[in-house]
Amino acid sequence: MTNKDAVALVGMLFAAYPRFEAPKATIQLYQQFLTDLDVNIAKAAIVKHITTSKYFPTIAEVRDAVISLTNTVPCAADAWSEALKQISVVGTSGIPKFSHQAVQKAVKAIGWRNICMSEEIGVERAHFLKIYESYRSTEIENLKVLPVFKGLGIEPQSLLALPGK
Repeated sequence: MTNKDAVALVGMLFAAYPRFEAPKATIQLYQQFLTDLDVNIAKAAIVKHITTSKYFPTIAEVRDAVISLTNTVPCAADAWSEALKQISVVGTSGIPKFSHQAVQKAVKAIGWRNICMSEEIGVERAHFLKIYESYRSTEIENLKVLPVFKGLGIEPQSLLALPGK
């Protein structure tokens, strides 16, 4: 979105929450941290927030709402269903295809053959769900912050070099 779009969306928030006051620096920060978003999706997220919350949203709440509207990372149950479907489609000798890299990573962590040949599929399921949720959380966190890093000219890898990391 353009800066003009971000100004309009932040203005929309202030119009919806007339009792909320913020210094100019806060308003500018909201605008800065919204510009990497798609304007239509951000507007939908803000409309959703305005219609469901009594309180002015934080930047994180707006970004979370955008992610919830656009998230393509399947929930754990759907990811496990994909794995089971691939067992019947490709079996142990085939190469499974998954809708998202998080599903593929979780399957790889356990081992495709291990899942296919398991005599205690409930145990494999439990391991898969735990591992997958970790990968899913990372994917969603990346959806939230990586565009912001790019917009600010920060390479995410450089954050690993910060003191205390």
